[in-house]
Amino acid sequence: MARLGGEVVEVAVLRDAQYGSGDAFHRAYPHATQQALLEAHEHAFAYFGGVFKTLRYDNMKSVVKKILRGYQRVETDRIIAFRSHWGYQSEYCTRQRQRKRRRGR
Repeated sequence: MARLGGEVVEVAVLRDAQYGSGDAFHRAYPHATQQALLEAHEHAFAYFGGVFKTLRYDNMKSVVKKILRGYQRVETDRIIAFRSHWGYQSEYCTRQRQRKRRRGR
């Protein structure tokens, strides 16, 4: 939730974190679209001064077409093209780890 123009609205927030330093980048959007995700990544790359070798994702529909066994995923065509362009690898949380993260563990 955020206050925009005096009105409280729900927003989608992308959080990119640099785990070694604890530094983090946050960017809010009115809707959780694939375009917002990719744009936010580009802003995070500029903030951190480059692209990390690996980005870890939850199993969001804008990135994952299908969840396979373990950490394997079928990614959307657009995220494949995006990460190929920027030169990073993606990793995914298992469903169990994703549930724990959402509960704050």
